Parts: sequence; C-alpha cells; structure tokens
Amino acid sequence: MTATPPTAPPAFILGTWYLDEAYAIDEAGTRLFDLYGAKPDGLIVYGGDGRMVALITHEGRARIDGDRQAAPADQRATAYESSIGYAGPYTVDGERVVHHVDVSTYPNWVGTDLKRFYTREGQGEDESLTLRTPPQMQNGKVTVMKLIWRRKRTRAAGVPS
Repeated sequence: MTATPPTAPPAFILGTWYLDEAYAIDEAGTRLFDLYGAKPDGLIVYGGDGRMVALITHEGRARIDGDRQAAPADQRATAYESSIGYAGPYTVDGERVVHHVDVSTYPNWVGTDLKRFYTREGQGEDESLTLRTPPQMQNGKVTVMKLIWRRKRTRAAGVPS
C-alpha cells in the first residue's frame, strides 16, 4: 500500500518571517499586554517539506556568565523564561495553520498541536503574516495571543546587553 503524500504547503507561507510584535488582546480586540516585551525578536520558518521551526526571545535579554551549563542557576532560569523555541510538521487548512510540535524548549508542547488563525497583508518585502491563537483563559479573562510576522526584519536583531 502506498501512502498518500501530504498536500504541499501553499507558496505564500514558505520561507522566513521575522517577529515584529506579539501581544494579547481581549474579546473586544483591546490590546492588553506585550507577550515578550515591546521589541521581541524571533523568526518562524515554513519549509516546503512541511516542517516549521520557530524561535522567540524577549527584548532586553542579558548575557549569562560562562557557558550555558556552568552559569549560575538564576541566570539559566532567566534565559529559559525569556525564550521559546519549537519545531515540527505543519499543515494549512483554510485560514488556519497548525504546528504539530515534535520538539520544543517547553516540554509540555511536545506532541501537541498549536492551532493558529492567520491573516495576510501586503506583498513582497512589505508582506505580513498575523497568527492568532484560539481564545483562551488567562487570569480570568478570555484572551487571544496575536503575533505579527514580517518578511523583512523591521529592526536590528536583538543583541543581549
């Protein structure tokens, strides 16, 4: 029996996108708070092979003393708290992209599906891809996480202080 090959990803999503903004909104669309600081850094890459990888870091990350294993525990914890990375296959269905996580710096995401609704604006270097989570409860409020990715980096890459 021959397996049916997965549907090829749509061309518009392929390639590298750079994180421009990431924030939470309430049910009315009001901006509540920044997820990773006012100037987060990150990228998401969608490959033609149906795999993706994402890495996000908070603004203002400090360097750690020494190598990453020998650094003081509080510095290692802060470095972990201020970044997230994950990868896995992805599928696009209608106005939704699903990241099927098979590796992550946050172990609880491994084996899960991260569903994101997307919208696109612009073209070429001015193109943006906005990913939104389904509504979720946070601190007793229904919120949606909104991440805006751009084809072109809009500021210099974050350099730890």
